[in-house]
Amino acid sequence: MAVTLQHNDLIIEVFDDSSFIQSPGNPTLYDKVYRPDKDHEYKPASQHAVVIYKDNVKLSSAILLAVAVPPL
Repeated sequence: MAVTLQHNDLIIEVFDDSSFIQSPGNPTLYDKVYRPDKDHEYKPASQHAVVIYKDNVKLSSAILLAVAVPPL
Protein backbone atom coordinates (compact mmCIF):
# COMPACT_ATOMS: atom_id res chain seq x y z
CA MET A 1 0.00 0.00 0.00
CA ALA A 2 1.37 3.39 -0.97
CA VAL A 3 0.73 6.63 0.86
CA THR A 4 1.01 9.92 -1.03
CA LEU A 5 1.33 13.19 0.86
CA GLN A 6 1.56 16.76 -0.33
CA HIS A 7 3.50 19.54 1.39
CA ASN A 8 3.45 22.88 -0.42
CA ASP A 9 4.74 22.01 -3.93
CA LEU A 10 6.26 18.67 -2.94
CA ILE A 11 4.73 15.22 -3.38
CA ILE A 12 5.98 12.58 -0.94
CA GLU A 13 5.37 8.91 -1.61
CA VAL A 14 5.89 6.23 1.05
CA PHE A 15 5.53 2.58 0.07
CA ASP A 16 6.67 -0.95 0.79
CA ASP A 17 9.43 -2.11 -1.56
CA SER A 18 9.79 -5.74 -0.51
CA SER A 19 11.41 -6.59 -3.86
CA PHE A 20 14.40 -4.29 -3.22
CA ILE A 21 17.76 -6.07 -3.17
CA GLN A 22 20.87 -4.04 -2.55
CA SER A 23 23.09 -5.04 -5.46
CA PRO A 24 24.65 -3.34 -8.49
CA GLY A 25 22.24 -5.13 -10.87
CA ASN A 26 19.09 -3.93 -9.09
CA PRO A 27 17.04 -1.64 -11.37
CA THR A 28 15.58 0.24 -8.38
CA LEU A 29 18.20 2.62 -7.07
CA TYR A 30 17.72 4.93 -4.12
CA ASP A 31 19.79 8.00 -3.25
CA LYS A 32 20.16 6.74 0.33
CA VAL A 33 19.96 3.30 1.90
CA TYR A 34 19.41 3.27 5.65
CA ARG A 35 20.19 -0.05 7.35
CA PRO A 36 20.55 -0.61 11.08
CA ASP A 37 23.72 -2.71 10.89
CA LYS A 38 26.01 -2.02 7.93
CA ASP A 39 28.65 -4.51 9.09
CA HIS A 40 26.51 -7.66 8.93
CA GLU A 41 24.52 -9.37 6.21
CA TYR A 42 20.86 -9.96 7.02
CA LYS A 43 17.49 -10.24 5.35
CA PRO A 44 15.43 -7.17 6.24
CA ALA A 45 12.07 -7.76 7.91
CA SER A 46 10.74 -4.49 6.47
CA GLN A 47 11.74 -2.37 3.47
CA HIS A 48 9.98 0.96 3.00
CA ALA A 49 10.80 3.61 0.42
CA VAL A 50 10.34 7.38 0.54
CA VAL A 51 10.44 9.33 -2.72
CA ILE A 52 10.06 13.11 -3.00
CA TYR A 53 8.93 14.85 -6.19
CA LYS A 54 8.58 18.47 -7.26
CA ASP A 55 6.80 19.24 -10.54
CA ASN A 56 6.82 15.49 -11.35
CA VAL A 57 10.63 15.37 -11.11
CA LYS A 58 12.21 13.12 -8.49
CA LEU A 59 14.26 15.21 -6.06
CA SER A 60 15.37 12.53 -3.63
CA SER A 61 14.72 8.97 -2.53
CA ALA A 62 15.59 6.61 0.29
CA ILE A 63 14.92 3.05 1.39
CA LEU A 64 14.61 2.20 5.08
CA LEU A 65 15.57 -1.37 5.97
CA ALA A 66 14.50 -2.79 9.33
CA VAL A 67 15.50 -5.92 11.17
CA ALA A 68 13.46 -7.87 13.66
CA VAL A 69 15.62 -8.57 16.69
CA PRO A 70 14.52 -11.27 19.12
CA PRO A 71 14.08 -10.09 22.71
CA LEU A 72 16.86 -10.89 25.18
